[in-house]
Amino acid sequence: MLNLPHPLNFTIPASKDVTQQSLTITLPSTHHYLQIVPYVPVALTGRLYRLFVTVNNTRMLEITRLVNGAQGGEGVKEKGKPLFEGKLSPGVNRIEVEAIAEVPAKKGGKKDGGEVEGEKCTIFVHLMRG
Repeated sequence: MLNLPHPLNFTIPASKDVTQQSLTITLPSTHHYLQIVPYVPVALTGRLYRLFVTVNNTRMLEITRLVNGAQGGEGVKEKGKPLFEGKLSPGVNRIEVEAIAEVPAKKGGKKDGGEVEGEKCTIFVHLMRG
């Protein structure tokens, strides 16, 4: 959205082995404003879930996107692909994306209340000074 000459697009797949992962990336100072779009497949299943995105310990709120052709500038939330925006500071920044979902009921059985599963990804972003 910032019309950068070289926009950056990063895809971080979920791990099949661990529920928590972290990585570190370095960005030039021109990439100080990020759009974070986690893909949450559990949103498409009907299971209850919560998604938390924090940038430098500040919780981000989901942004409603404007749809092309929508009347009156109506916004829409794309199910399973929420949009968050965050501003980075020069130096090391911490971005956390955490999803928590209810455990699905077993076939033919009764689900015990309160069972949840979750995943968390922590990304350390070193923003170079301009």
